[in-house]
Amino acid sequence: MVQLYDLKSSYNSDDKDKMNKILDSLDVRKLFKKEENNPVRPSRKIMVINDDEFEDDSSMDESKLEMANEKFEEFVKKIKNSIPDPIETNKGLSSSYKNLTLYGVSKISTCKPVKKSFGNHWKGTVCLPNLSSMITSSSGPGVPFKGKVISIFKDIQIKMT
Repeated sequence: MVQLYDLKSSYNSDDKDKMNKILDSLDVRKLFKKEENNPVRPSRKIMVINDDEFEDDSSMDESKLEMANEKFEEFVKKIKNSIPDPIETNKGLSSSYKNLTLYGVSKISTCKPVKKSFGNHWKGTVCLPNLSSMITSSSGPGVPFKGKVISIFKDIQIKMT
């Protein structure tokens, strides 16, 4: 009974060291004598959390955000420099389509800053002012005509994670 009074008084006075000592001195087997089948949790310590840690995390997040923005811009520059304009391919197309050509990929740029997502993921947005595509087709399954189809897309935003 004395320990209960000491525990309450140390709780009211926020004396965490004293509370930990009292909790460590308790005999867990006597407390759960009637309930022998229940698992016993011997560790009942109180964690001490300082507010200073949270302030440091916010400044680290800003530096991580700046670093993520720089890396994302470098990534977009690598894409811009490594992809030819126009892109011509016939791989991955069904038998009815002969050739696919994309124009305007070299005008890729970042348009929004990188944002932190859930977990340890980052989201960035890439913009293309114009993207034109042309596909050459021959009549076959699902394609009732032979010729070329051209499409123009404007103000494209692609979100990347």
